This record gives sequence, C-alpha cells and structure tokens, in this order.
Amino acid sequence: MTNPQLAAVYEKAADVVRINGHCKNWYYDLYSEGKQPRKNLRVCAVGALSIAVTGDPQPPEELDGLLAEAIADLSPRIVSATVDDNPVERIADWNDAAVRMPSEVVDTLLLAAKAVA
Repeated sequence: MTNPQLAAVYEKAADVVRINGHCKNWYYDLYSEGKQPRKNLRVCAVGALSIAVTGDPQPPEELDGLLAEAIADLSPRIVSATVDDNPVERIADWNDAAVRMPSEVVDTLLLAAKAVA
C-alpha cells in the first residue's frame, strides 16, 4: 500500500540523521542539550521520526497520528533482538546496537520511504 505522507516522513527523518548526526541511548544527544535548539541535536531513529513529524526529538508519551504510524511501520522492517510488542523499544534496540552506523539508519529510513511511496 502506498502512503506518500509516510514516505515523506521517512525521507525527512533520514535527512535529520544525515544533517544532525546519529546518537544512541536516548532520543537526542543529552550532552549537547541547551547548546543549540533541540531540533538540531544528534538523534536516534525515533528522535529523527519525531522531529520529522512534531519538530521535537522527544516524542510525546502518547503516540498518535502520523508519528505513531511511522514508528509502527518501521518496527517490523528492522531486525531487533527485542521481542517486545512496543515498536519504540524494538527500534531503540536496533538503533542502539554497538555496530549500528549512522549510514545504516539513514539507509533504513530511505528504504522504508521507497517501500511506502
């Protein structure tokens, strides 16, 4: 099924990681917080999706709308050791893997964009 709006979110999130940089273990780089706007901080995959939809790297506690859809759609596209049904936890496990490189996050987001375009 095509979803151009979702594809645009993935493409924008890929750009956010490419421009801002990638981080692990939180939605955004806590060490740089306060030194620049949060939307410009290094982000994890979920943080990038959140910026793409809401403009802030920390998603709201209650996910809904396009952000919830993007996270739910991306979760089964990645390989995660987390068997939890929580898609944010699955993506975080994948994002935070020691071997995960920023280019892989960007490529995965762009592949997801192509899949739903």
